[in-house]
Order: sequence, then C-alpha cells, then structure tokens
Amino acid sequence: MDRMNFLSFFLLCLTSVASSNKANKHKPWIETEYQGIVMENDNTVLLNPPLFALDKDAPLHYAGEICGFRVHNGPSGSGSVQFEAVVLDRSTGEGLVRSKEPLDCESQREHSFTIQAYDCGEGPDGVNSKKSHKATVHVRVNDVNEFSPVFVERRYEASVPEGRLFDRIVRVEALDADCSPQYSQICFYDIITPNVPFAIDNDAGMRSAVRRYSLPPLSRVHTFWVTAFDCGKNRAQADAQVVVTVKPSCKPGWIGWAKRVEYTPGSGSIPLFPSLHLETCEETVWNIQATVELQTGHIGKGCDRDSYSDRSVRRLCGAVRDHFTLQLWIRRGGANIQPTTPQTRGSRKEGGDHRVQHDDSFSHYSLSVHGCRLSLFYWPDVSAARPVKFLWKLEQVCDSEWHHLSLSVQFPSVTLYVDGVTFDPALIHDNGAIPNPLPRQRMLIGACWEPEEKQKEIVNNTIPEGKDSVRYVGGYHGLLSGVTVRPGSVEPHSVVECLYACREGLDFGDLETLGSGMKVHVNPSQSVLVLEGDDIESFNRAVQQVTYRNSLRFATPG
Repeated sequence: MDRMNFLSFFLLCLTSVASSNKANKHKPWIETEYQGIVMENDNTVLLNPPLFALDKDAPLHYAGEICGFRVHNGPSGSGSVQFEAVVLDRSTGEGLVRSKEPLDCESQREHSFTIQAYDCGEGPDGVNSKKSHKATVHVRVNDVNEFSPVFVERRYEASVPEGRLFDRIVRVEALDADCSPQYSQICFYDIITPNVPFAIDNDAGMRSAVRRYSLPPLSRVHTFWVTAFDCGKNRAQADAQVVVTVKPSCKPGWIGWAKRVEYTPGSGSIPLFPSLHLETCEETVWNIQATVELQTGHIGKGCDRDSYSDRSVRRLCGAVRDHFTLQLWIRRGGANIQPTTPQTRGSRKEGGDHRVQHDDSFSHYSLSVHGCRLSLFYWPDVSAARPVKFLWKLEQVCDSEWHHLSLSVQFPSVTLYVDGVTFDPALIHDNGAIPNPLPRQRMLIGACWEPEEKQKEIVNNTIPEGKDSVRYVGGYHGLLSGVTVRPGSVEPHSVVECLYACREGLDFGDLETLGSGMKVHVNPSQSVLVLEGDDIESFNRAVQQVTYRNSLRFATPG
C-alpha cells in the first residue's frame, strides 16, 4: 500500500512540472510611446496613456503576472540614472514612473528614455520570465515660479533738456530666470515713488520706457524707484533707482557771432569769427558743412566797392600792350531773360559780329550765345567756305550772375577764361553750308548780320552804292559791361587773373592746421568759402580761421 501511494505522489509531481513548463507562453505587452509631465517640486511622472502591462498568460499565477519594469537610457541621456518604474499591481500590470531626485527645468526641460515590462516567469524565483518590447517615454518638466525678476542695472541715469516732451527718456530692463514663458516674462513695471512727473509703460513685456509728463520749472534732478513683476506676480528681488537730470534749454546752432566787424585799410587779413563755435546740444553729428559768402551781388559787377576805371585797372595789372583779346562782363539768364525767336539757317542768336582786315584780306569772327552754350565762329579769311567753330558749355552764361569772360585768339589756338579759370573748347570743323561774311570792316555788339540776303547783293566782293542797309537778327537779351577788343598778341594768364581778381575777398588762415577729415573750398573770386568736416572740435577751430582781406588803399565803407 505504501508503495502505491509513493508512485501516485511521484506521478502527480511529474504532471505538475510538465504543466508548469508549458504555462508561460506569451510576452507582456505595453504601448509603444508615452508622453509624461512632472513638476519641478514633485517626482511622480503623469503618463498619457497610463502605464499598464498586459500578459495573455493571465490569470495563471506567475506567468500571467507583471513583476517589474526596466528603464533604459534614451537619446537625451536620461534614463536609469534619473528615472525608475515600479509595479503598483502585479495582476493588473499597473505601473508608475518617477524621478529618483528633484528635476530642474532651468537646466533641462525635456527628457527621453525607454521602458520595458517583464512577467514573473514560471515560479516565485522568476525562472524563464519574458520581456516586452521597449517603449519610448518623453517627459517634460513643468516650471514652478521659483525666481523673481532681477534688474539688469541697479541705477539708471538720463538727462533731458527743459521745455521739451519726450516719448522715451530711459529704458529699464529686468530679467527672470524661470524656464517657462509664463513665469520668465516681465508682465509689467511700476513706479513706486509717489507724485513724480513721469510715467512708465511696457515694451513687449521685457523693457520699459520712462516718459515725461511736465516738469516743475525749478526741478533739476528727479530721483524715483521702479519695480517689476513677472507673469506669476512675483515682484523684483530689488527695486531699481532712476535719476533724470533736467538741463537748461539748448538750441543747436552757431554761438559767438560778432554782429559787426571793423576793418582798417592796410591791416591785411583779419579773422571774421574768432569766437564762433557750434552748439550741438549733445546730439550725434555725422557731417558739418558751413558756407561763408560775401554779399556783393548788389555791387556793379559783383566785385569790389571801388571806383577804378577799366583803363586804370588794366594799367595796374600790366595790360598796356596791344593784343588780340576780347574781354567783357556778362550777366544773362533767369526769369527776366526772354527767349529769342527762331532764326534762319546761318544766323547766330544773341551774339556779336566783328571783322578785322589784314592787308588785302579780311578775317572774321562771331561770338554767340545759344542757351547755356558759348560759340566762336572764326574765318581766317572770309573767302573760306567753312569756318572753324569753338564751342563751350557753360552754366555761367545763363545763371543770372555777373561773370568775367576773356577770349584770346591766336589762331589756331583759342583760350577762354571765365572768372579767371581756363575752359577748353570743343573744336568743330564741319558746320554745314554757312554763307561767307561780308568783306567789310565793321563791328556789331548785341546782334548778328542777316547773311543770306546780303550774300545776294555782293558783287565781286564789293557792296554796291546805296545798298548799305543791313538787317540785324538774334538780338542779345542780357547785360554787358566793359567790352574791350584789342588786336595784337594774346594776354598772359597772369594778366587775365589780375583783371578778374577782386581786391576784397575771403581767405583761410593756415591750411596746415586743418584737422583730419576737414576740407576747404574757395571759389575763384574768393567771395564764397565752404568748410566741410565731421569732427566738431576741428570744425570750430577751422571756422575761427576764416579771414577777410581788402587790398584797396582806400577801402570804400560798407
């Protein structure tokens, strides 16, 4: 009997072992991805979806139960070092993910790792347990408003001129070290000092502009305190001080004018602005330009307050030889100058006509003005069918100002001086079929011959008796003065410069003392001087060196 009982027990054990080997057939199953959040002051991670592991071997003991979860490091480096997962219920497979130590949103806001579930195997010792696939877990650390705003500067200073209103006087700025926009942004600023004539507003929640209302007339320095609040209503750790200094009113411009300058004849050059300086009211200056001009437009030809005759001036300048030079002062252009009527081909508008006889032949020239162009037709001999034309494009012949012209002809060389400055002509040989001038010695100023009709009356290079009536065209509209024609050799350049030069004018003291970047320009008549630079101190020194000179022995008062 005992032998039979032992065999039954042995068979039962074998059957139990055989059935347990075949019990754990399936792996646990979990979701493939989880999203989680955790607060800075907490360690429990709230997952979506919740963490549950399922096993198809349930409800078998051990094989159908979940014994644990394993955490593996992810791409961000987070994982087993910072997080762990525990089983809350072995039969349902419910689990919990938590951090091993407090997390800091400011140092790292996002964490990623993988998690894996495993069952209890085939017995209490967990033999032959099976593992699930790995699921990715993303955890975001939610910010806690643990920091208060801190001002970048503890003290802000500004200065403003009195009598003006400003939209912005000074900018204050506070920062917050929290990681989230909710708690890191500055929501508003506030002036905590009562009864100050300033207001403060917000600029994108980060900076503020202090604006001025109206200042008491006797207040020169205003001191007040400003605080800041983040969007979690935390106030700044320490308030900031603002100091606004009100300066006396300032108007940019030149200071130190001398209303009257006394000039003694024979004293040479004297400074016009010895104490002049530029007040910028501390505004930024990129470039400065000053123009000093002698107002001489109301004086005759716009040069010198003297009574020298043209003959006296020529004697002073050494122009006493005979020469072949045409000189004149001209003023033309502007609203009072009426346009000329169209002319027939071959005539010149607004010009002069002059013939010079040499031996038995005649030379001829015609100086004309067309708009802003000055042209010279020259026939070395009137029998030449095509004259030589010299052309200049000059603003000076149409700008309504007085200008001095000196034209020296030493054919084939022609030299033109305008206000003492040489201008090169454009030489034109082909001018079309222009009729020959009359072989007669005469001079016309302010008009031109009508050549086509007169050409028909020429018989054997003579003008028949009783046929001396002349038709003039192209009348000149403008002013002329000091017209001088002298046959002979040409004037030297030095004489032309002397004839044009004014006895009074502007000058600059010492060009070698000019600062870096300074420029000085003086026109030929020395009636306009222009200074240009970008440094205020250098510019002030340069203006103080602008001088006036008058070489007349008896300077005319005025």
